[in-house]
Amino acid sequence: MLAQAKPISHSFQNQALSQDPYSPGTFLFLILHSSPPQGTLTKQPACLSGIPDRMKKILIVDDDTTLRTALERYLLKRGFNVQVAASGLIGLALFEADPADVIVSDVLMPGMDGFEFCRQIRMTRSGQLVPLIFLSSRGELADRVQGHSIGADDYIIKPFETRELMAKIEAQLERSRRTHAEIVRLLQQATALPKVSTPVPLPLTPAEEKVFWEVIQGFTNKQIGEHLFVSPRTVQTHLSNILNKLQLENRSQLVRYAFEQGYQLPLEVAAVGMGYS
Repeated sequence: MLAQAKPISHSFQNQALSQDPYSPGTFLFLILHSSPPQGTLTKQPACLSGIPDRMKKILIVDDDTTLRTALERYLLKRGFNVQVAASGLIGLALFEADPADVIVSDVLMPGMDGFEFCRQIRMTRSGQLVPLIFLSSRGELADRVQGHSIGADDYIIKPFETRELMAKIEAQLERSRRTHAEIVRLLQQATALPKVSTPVPLPLTPAEEKVFWEVIQGFTNKQIGEHLFVSPRTVQTHLSNILNKLQLENRSQLVRYAFEQGYQLPLEVAAVGMGYS
């Protein structure tokens, strides 16, 4: 079927996705079945490099059957475990049942669009830090800004080069690996520190203290604002005051400070963070 399509343009070297002029909005993967020239060395993907201990899982959410199938084959060939969903609702159900390591999502979809899908993912416990890449024909600046403000980690405009998508997926996986390694290091460091029987009371106002507990759990300003019913700007103001009072420079130092000083989440804060309130 793909061989009968008349693409606008394609590139065998860059493995481009092109648009079928006879089917607006449909992007055809034209060269997935083309083998590289003999002797060509292909870069080993992150999931096969020996760094992770299992195949990384990619969730593709797109209502375009042709593109969804093509991307699934492309990523499977490169050693990834792939899940596919034809809508935001199905993608959300798949993720909640079995979280992916990276999500690649379209924006324009019936029912639940990509922006709402991203919002819902970020509201789940396992979806707060998962990398999410938008893949959309909506390429206006306002669309890209909206995508990032909602919580996307990257935004690629269709038509696109598969090499670029692959590079961005690997970059997000590597970023997740570094983040996880740093968290493990901090936890191990905190375990090795002598126990502090009674931490020094925080020199913060009640509002600042609420923000403090949220920040050390890893929430973004936007998420904290939603939890505390204030604007992200107000959260940033409180955070700046916290850092000044504790003589710290950034969020990472604040998290480390909390571990080293032995601060533990109050029961009511922990309950809210786990969704029991």
